Amino acid sequence: MTTFKKTHKTKIKNQIGSQIPEFVVSDHPKFLSFLESYYLFMESAEISLESITAADRLLLETETTTDSYILLNQTDKNGLDEGGSLVQEENTFSGSFVRGEIITGATSGATSTILSEDIITNSRLFISSNNAFKTGEIVTGANSGATATVKKYRANPVENIQQLLNYSDPDHTISDFLSQMKEEFLNTIPTNMDASIDQRKLVKNIKSLYRAKGTAKANQAFFKILFNEDSVIYTPTDDMLRVSDGKWNTQTFLRCTQTTAQSVNDPIELVGQTITQANNPSNASVSEATAIVENILKFQEGTTQIVEIIINEDTTTGTFVNGEVVSGVSNVNEDLTVKLTVSQALSTATITNDGSTLTVGDEATLSGGAGSGGRVQVLDISGAGVTEVITNAAGTGYQEGDTITFSSGTAEAEVSVVNGGFAPETGSVDIHVELESGTISGSGSGDLLLEDAVDNGRGGKFLDSASQMVDREIKIELEGNGGYGTGHILSEEDDASKAERFYIVNQDSEPDVPYNIEADEHIVLEDLTQVGDRYLGDKLVQENTTGSGDITDIRMIASGSGYTTLPTATISGDRFIALEDATDTTPDGISRIEFETGGQMLQDTAFDGASATVIPFGDEIGRATSLTIIEHGIDYTSAPSYAFPKYAVLKTVSGTISADETFTSNISGATGTVVDFTAPLLKYTATTSELEVGDTVTFSGSTTATVSKSDNLTGSGTIGTTITTQGRYLNQDGHISEGSKKIQDSLYYQDYSYVVKVARDIAEWRDALKRAVHPSGFYVTGQVDIQTRLNGKIKSPVAATLSGGLFSGTSDSP
Repeated sequence: MTTFKKTHKTKIKNQIGSQIPEFVVSDHPKFLSFLESYYLFMESAEISLESITAADRLLLETETTTDSYILLNQTDKNGLDEGGSLVQEENTFSGSFVRGEIITGATSGATSTILSEDIITNSRLFISSNNAFKTGEIVTGANSGATATVKKYRANPVENIQQLLNYSDPDHTISDFLSQMKEEFLNTIPTNMDASIDQRKLVKNIKSLYRAKGTAKANQAFFKILFNEDSVIYTPTDDMLRVSDGKWNTQTFLRCTQTTAQSVNDPIELVGQTITQANNPSNASVSEATAIVENILKFQEGTTQIVEIIINEDTTTGTFVNGEVVSGVSNVNEDLTVKLTVSQALSTATITNDGSTLTVGDEATLSGGAGSGGRVQVLDISGAGVTEVITNAAGTGYQEGDTITFSSGTAEAEVSVVNGGFAPETGSVDIHVELESGTISGSGSGDLLLEDAVDNGRGGKFLDSASQMVDREIKIELEGNGGYGTGHILSEEDDASKAERFYIVNQDSEPDVPYNIEADEHIVLEDLTQVGDRYLGDKLVQENTTGSGDITDIRMIASGSGYTTLPTATISGDRFIALEDATDTTPDGISRIEFETGGQMLQDTAFDGASATVIPFGDEIGRATSLTIIEHGIDYTSAPSYAFPKYAVLKTVSGTISADETFTSNISGATGTVVDFTAPLLKYTATTSELEVGDTVTFSGSTTATVSKSDNLTGSGTIGTTITTQGRYLNQDGHISEGSKKIQDSLYYQDYSYVVKVARDIAEWRDALKRAVHPSGFYVTGQVDIQTRLNGKIKSPVAATLSGGLFSGTSDSP
């Protein structure tokens, strides 16, 4: 607590005797006493009292209304007691204040001598001045034991003049004036503040609190004043979801090495310094380049120690060149120069074909470029819907409308065609020109393919002349030939020995073209034939009463979304009780008996369909959307090639496929090694070529399978000396997937609300807070933080033995 300036110790009364001439004293002996008494009064103070205790005296019996006490006879003439009443003898006693005794303040510790008392009439004492007494404290008489509460301290005129300036200072003013200051300056602060608060300091520094009004600092100070407790201010706006609120960060750096001579000096000493690449007059591509070093990282990669210099892109000038020397002054020793040699590393990684069915983290194998240590992985893949369901095994006993049930997501599909479609007749199928048997080594079909430049990479094949052709010639006929012959105009025969006939054709004629029908294709309906049909699909199929119920086509009802991996699917074969044909008059083919709530009646027979398996697929599922460089490597002279793991969807798998098996194929001629097989997806590394759709794959374990889908990821990259990272979010703010963020509402989660966390109920402080430090227009709520005091003392058990056991015939001891 601040010790303020108390009453001046030097009293005028005590100075009079030495100031008055001796002749005045001798001529007027009472004048000195008068002056001393006068200044004693002028330097006295008045203290008003309340709650004054009375003397506990012996009361005489009386029949009147006037109290009479037993009085002492000359007992107090020697100063034993300045009263004249006989009081009770107790260990402690109290009585009326008496002149000459010293009173002491219980709180302030201030002491003064009573010069005169006026208790009975005005409840006041005249005392030697001491402005340290506090209003509201209890004073006690040293001799009488009387007690009272200070109501007001009134200083004397001399003291008021002497300490006028001090009274304006909260540190030095009297208690009554301090109360006035509190009413003036602490008008919004509750009066029932914590007892430990120094109110003089509070008045003196309250301006700082008002200046900070509306801030967390002001709120924390307020609760210290009110309860002497810590508080935490939480603003819900910190947890509101905001678009583009994420903090994105990138770094720009150089990767360098040090020669044996250069490694004498530690590159760590370049932090905060400027590094410089000197201009090389003999090499036009090497000019001066500078950058300010923000940080240095050193790490080992194989036998090479890499020094990564993180630079400030905004302060970088010029272009750093591979193999050139950069140098900078040491931040430890100005006379020391640190040197390094610039190297090249992976700079970017770009997708050239995004593939499908990929997995995040799929890592490329890098080859070429002369460098080492580079690593590139798939960073993100797309989620998409199922676009088709591939029939792996057609099964038997299925019907149109049988449901496909997916293992996850919202995709829906059903069987649309059973009993097979009509295939082209023998002779309509294209016949490919193939190499002679024994001409090719290993596997492969032997088909002769057109070069990419000829058919734009469509994979066209040479056809044998025996392939069925479409006659597109338009021949000119004679007018009305009377039914003789075809009526074609024949050209003259140039040579009578030739038997061929030559026709004159119309100018719109085209050369004969092949049907372009393969063995696995079907005869289909024209587009307009399907309009209004209940089922989607264009294949010509047998009627329901014919065939074995094998699945021909499956149609998608809903693709769903968000699939990043291929789901699995099963076929439901529930059969419903239907109406008789004569009862069902609608042509839609739906005749199930349904309950009012929509349920359907099932047959008690088992599921008829059997043995069919299907493979859901989507071209966009698992498509790579971005690559990331995990490690940039060192010492690259050219960009390396990226070979990512390859994927193929297999069907009609004859057995089991294990990791590390090798395989061959019959069409593409691809060979490779199995990385993983989780039906139906094969992950492999290619030794030669890569699998194509239609390939029959033979594995080293004798299992065979057919490639149904294959779309592989390819990518490329660049190298450089000054590398800027792809960047990353330092937090998840602004991301819809961030679970801790909340959507703005009109009350709690908004920009103008805050929460006070303190170990008090809001009812105790809400009104006071709003008067003192609450900013206008804000919404405030409270959260009670529970404070628990636990006894952390460990108590050791005391050994004891029971005289008789808990059970008969036993004794127990802990």
